[in-house]
Amino acid sequence: MINLEKSLKMVRHRTMDSILESLEEIKDPNELQESFDNLVNASAIANKAEFLELLCEEYHFPKIGSFQGNINNKNDSETPIFIAAKNKSYQSLESLIKIGADLSITDENGENILDVILKYPEAEYIQKNLIRIGIEPSNYNSLTINKEKQLLESAIDAGEPWAEKAIQDISALSPDEISLWISLFDHCSSYKSSKPSKKWLDQAKDLVNKVGAIKLHQHVTEWLPLIELARTDDIDHYQDQPEAYEKTGYLYHRSYQHYREATSYIISEKNSRLIKGLLWLISVEPQPGVEKAIRFVAEQTYKKIYNVGVRNTVIANAALSALCMLPEGMGLQEITTLKNSTKYNQALKRIDKVLEGMAEVRDIKPEQLAEQSISDYGLTNIGEYSTVLGEYEAKITISGAGKCDFVWISKNKTQKTTPKQIKAGFDSDFKKIKALIKDINKATTAHSHRIESLLLRKEGLDFPNWNKFYIQHKLIAPLARKLVWRMSEGDSHTDIIFYQDHFVDAQLQPITINQQASFRLWHPSMSSPEEILNWRNLLLEQGITQPFKQAHREIYLLTDAERATHDHSLRFANHAIKQAQFHALAQQRGWNQQRGGGWDGGQDTSASKHYKDYGITAYFNAQGIDLMTTISNVYSLCETESVEFFTKGNKVALEDVPSLLFSEVMRDVDLFVGVASIGNDPAWQDRNDEHWLLGSFGELSNTAITRKEVLSTLIPKLKIADRLSLEGRFLRVQGDLTAYKIHLGSSNILMEPDDSYLCIISTRKKSNVLLPFEGDNTLSLILSKAMLLAEDSKIKDSTILSQIKRTA
Repeated sequence: MINLEKSLKMVRHRTMDSILESLEEIKDPNELQESFDNLVNASAIANKAEFLELLCEEYHFPKIGSFQGNINNKNDSETPIFIAAKNKSYQSLESLIKIGADLSITDENGENILDVILKYPEAEYIQKNLIRIGIEPSNYNSLTINKEKQLLESAIDAGEPWAEKAIQDISALSPDEISLWISLFDHCSSYKSSKPSKKWLDQAKDLVNKVGAIKLHQHVTEWLPLIELARTDDIDHYQDQPEAYEKTGYLYHRSYQHYREATSYIISEKNSRLIKGLLWLISVEPQPGVEKAIRFVAEQTYKKIYNVGVRNTVIANAALSALCMLPEGMGLQEITTLKNSTKYNQALKRIDKVLEGMAEVRDIKPEQLAEQSISDYGLTNIGEYSTVLGEYEAKITISGAGKCDFVWISKNKTQKTTPKQIKAGFDSDFKKIKALIKDINKATTAHSHRIESLLLRKEGLDFPNWNKFYIQHKLIAPLARKLVWRMSEGDSHTDIIFYQDHFVDAQLQPITINQQASFRLWHPSMSSPEEILNWRNLLLEQGITQPFKQAHREIYLLTDAERATHDHSLRFANHAIKQAQFHALAQQRGWNQQRGGGWDGGQDTSASKHYKDYGITAYFNAQGIDLMTTISNVYSLCETESVEFFTKGNKVALEDVPSLLFSEVMRDVDLFVGVASIGNDPAWQDRNDEHWLLGSFGELSNTAITRKEVLSTLIPKLKIADRLSLEGRFLRVQGDLTAYKIHLGSSNILMEPDDSYLCIISTRKKSNVLLPFEGDNTLSLILSKAMLLAEDSKIKDSTILSQIKRTA
């Protein structure tokens, strides 16, 4: 017997003759009838009209005896005509009508075929044909009553969580109110321009007044957060019929046919225009909180979907323009946050253009505008927020970039777990607190990256701006106070850090702030090795964790080999790196990496970054070397080449590149090579590839050398210090069963005595060691592995144990 699932595969992928041969092999009459019914229903679902017609003609069954197929049999209480109609398989529906399907049959709701097809405005031609042959709605009164709701469903494409919520909310209103909302939706979805015209806005304002601005805000701000959720329907059935797929109005992309993850987040073309219009409308008469809702939509739709691209630029760009339409204070803060949280290069260019325009109006620089527009998120103190709910005080404390500590304080105790009384009586307040923590974590992560970029800023800050926007700012101060700043007046310089309640130097000596001085972020290249060491010791001794690597930052000096090559550096050439990781890291560091693949000119996978203050563009050249055989056709690997610098199209000699800029560029390139190297991927170990061996256990990079220096100061403080030692490129760990060597660059492991490779994909044993800076995941991983292996006799993972016991 051929079931429905198999029937769907057959009608989509096999010929009619092949299908008939399968039917002829079935001897049992009941099984034959059921198989026939399933094939008819599958043809109706898949919109295979020609198959239906051929399948149902008598002369196609000469070898099946007296069998006569019945196209009116019900399957799960539905006949083929209803199955075709409800799957919008209109060609199949026309064929069934032509073949002679019984049109008087009703479905389980008592509706006939015309009742059903009237719900689909796009099938108007079928509606007219049914009426012309004498079919009348059996449920006409009900149809009249539900007319507005049916029009609503035609105004919004269902299948998207936000759209389902919108349909549900508006359907609950009166017919007159539904009609007003439909007019508003139609006004939005019918407008195709990327910017709202004055005429469109004037008409929209009239509609908003009729609906009610507050009601509009309440509904739309409830719908917009649902944009991040995956679709509620399965649109895979469009894969085999691109024409039908396009007719639905969904933005069609070749990759969507092959990646379920991508199809799950498609937003229809009609809904894209509708959301675009709604974003503009709620920015015209903004209510409190609307700016965060708009920014959230921009963040979600500027996200990239793997192997597809940006999710929806129509909506994302509309959200950005909506933020620009908001009153100055509301929109600017969220645009700045958006810039710091998105990685899409085209979006960043668009945002930069917006900010440059705003800065020009104020006669200031864009970076100054960014500083002046930072929200404090309603914090009640520097780095803190507290509110009282019943008998408890909820307290949030910023502990680092992207990190908050959250506790409940009562008369008797302080606890991390949420009290039952809070869950029962203050649920909505608790949700607001959780949302605030999420916003703060996102903001501090983004601003940590922004502050790090100050290392290359040429101009210093005057005292009022430095103090207001960094040292005393409720959101930024918890990050800025952990950093070293250079205070300068003329040729006099003093390096300072905030400690307890005042500023000190590297010897913890109090420093009086000169309010006539300028302030800039300190870079280790500005100081002697002895001074750098003093700052590093201070951080370790006082338990200060910087939001990014500053005092321990690597310095990259020009080498003799680079002086010899004159205008290009080969320091990081001939490494094999993963393009996907390379691309992600490049975006994170503000570089533009050219994704390469199997197309004309696609071999170039280089990355570049322009440094506006210096008028110089850095290039890290790379070529694709391993083409993936997926539909995306992109290179999986790149081979690295030279680093070059250009100004106005001309190469710059390496000796003419400012030393600070050269160091920061080479540090980024070292990061790309170190993190994206195939040497970090255990899957390459079996290939015995020279690139893998070089990346896994080769010479230490500057980053790895810094890691070694940090470990030399951390190890004596660890409980397992007697089992650890630094030996060349490795951290040696003496376990109970054997000894191990963890490479300080890749974190890959060799086991003594024969240096056999130990593969540990991940470790559950977390390192609680307080590090002097955030962001070095490899250092944390090395410490976690060391703690696991120092007690190897307690390891229970059979995969790891089997490898160890072969050597021990």
